[in-house]
Parts: sequence; structure tokens; C-alpha cells
Amino acid sequence: MISKILELILVTTSISPVFLAVWFSKFTKTGNIMDGIFWLILFLAVIPISWAIIKFSERKLEVIPVHIKSIAPADKEVTAFLIAYILPLIGIVDTNFWTVIFIIVLLFIAVLTTSNYHFNPVLSLFLGYHYYEITIESEVNGKTYTHTYILMTKKTLKHCREVRKVVQISDYMLMEVEA
Repeated sequence: MISKILELILVTTSISPVFLAVWFSKFTKTGNIMDGIFWLILFLAVIPISWAIIKFSERKLEVIPVHIKSIAPADKEVTAFLIAYILPLIGIVDTNFWTVIFIIVLLFIAVLTTSNYHFNPVLSLFLGYHYYEITIESEVNGKTYTHTYILMTKKTLKHCREVRKVVQISDYMLMEVEA
């Protein structure tokens, strides 16, 4: 699994669309592209960081063979995340620096403590990843155990046998690697 520091960075990448929303909110209010440019730069910086985490995981983590028993799309949290992403755009919320920091910290804590950072629009949009809830059965000392994970893959999956090898990114998240 990746380190806690990389996990924190992955959480930051999952909430980074808030940075873009804050910049856009400031831009639309003033018409000046430079207003809130810090937030736009922060959002853009997350893209190569996301790519680096993926490449690090592919190269350095132990490859595990898997036999998936069931698979389903994992997009249940999309609505909640979209609400959090567009919150800075609502005219009711004052998007001063400290209000934005407060929103980001709350979202960061919520995502980190609930392990919901698998919904990551940066990884989906810019790196092409899809997310699936999968069930894996493993046998230990003659007993069969069932485990549920979130799987990141660049494939659009229709069958359980399409994924053969993964790396474990966190306690609840696997990423497919090429065979």
C-alpha cells in the first residue's frame, strides 16, 4: 500500500475541483482571469501530481493476482461530491480566502475519514480511470473469505475475468496493472 503521505495527496487530488470552482467563481464575479489565480494554479498542479502517484503505485507496489467474483460501477457518491465542488459557485457563500480554506478542510477531513477519495474526477477526466466495486474471494487455511474493494482501471469492465493483476493502494482500494 502507498504511504499515508501519498494517501493524503490522493485525497487532495480528489477534492481539487473545488480549487477550480473557487477560481471560476472569482473570475465570473470580476471578469479578471487573474482574480483567484492561486486556486487555478493549485488545481493545475494537481494533475501531474496525480499522474506521479499512479506511476509510483504501478512501479513500486506489490502486484497481486486477483479472481474477481462480482463487479459493479462505483459511482454512488457522485452527487455528494458534485455538491461540494459547486458550493463555492453559489452566490450565498462568500468565497473569501478563509471561507474557502474552511470548506476545503471540511471536505478534506470528510473524504479522508470516510475513505471516499476513490471518486477522483482528476484521475477520471485527465488520466481515464473508471471505478468499480468488486468482490474478491480468498482462501486462508481452508476457509473462504470475501472482501470488497474499489477498483481503479482504465478499462470499461463488463466481466469479472477482465482484470487479472492489481496493486493495493489503500485498505479499500485496488488499481489494475497491466499483465
